[in-house]
Amino acid sequence: MNSVSSSLKQVCSQFRVPIGRSTMLLGVADPLGCLQPDEIHLAFSSQFTEDGTGLSLPYLHEEPALVARHPSLRNSDIQKV
Repeated sequence: MNSVSSSLKQVCSQFRVPIGRSTMLLGVADPLGCLQPDEIHLAFSSQFTEDGTGLSLPYLHEEPALVARHPSLRNSDIQKV
């Protein structure tokens, strides 16, 4: 059972579904109240490079964007903003 469990853990840790123009990040609520409801501000510490086109972005400026909690357990954990 130990070898099966460790094999499953290894497979799960390596399982990734590539999604273009996506990244994982840590988020912070708006502490100063500058943003309106359903509004986000996303700036990167270094240029975000899109895998498919090689386009580099210093910040996210397109609408709409999907924001998801990880792990997503409910429908409300993924929101279009």
